Amino acid sequence: MRGSWAVKRPWTLLDTRRYPRRKNEAQREKLMLSIMKDVSRIAGIEEDSIWVYLCNLEPTDMVEYGHVLPKPGGEKAWFEGLPDSLKTYLARLGTDDENFTL
Repeated sequence: MRGSWAVKRPWTLLDTRRYPRRKNEAQREKLMLSIMKDVSRIAGIEEDSIWVYLCNLEPTDMVEYGHVLPKPGGEKAWFEGLPDSLKTYLARLGTDDENFTL
């Protein structure tokens, strides 16, 4: 989009990692409306000018750190198969094979 119209009509695209799939429709609606209200307040624009889209991605639809993420339940094996240098890096971030989940 071009011009001032695009500035007045933000489009919020939220790529999610399975989190909203665990939520029912009413909970996802509440999440989207909350995002819309926050964008309106922060940007100082009317709520009816804001679009919010939830894109619910399966873990296997993503690549992180050079590896396709595992299916739910396969996190431990996935983590154990990572190169030692990456495991060390993730451990410094507070993630290890015991607490890594999707």
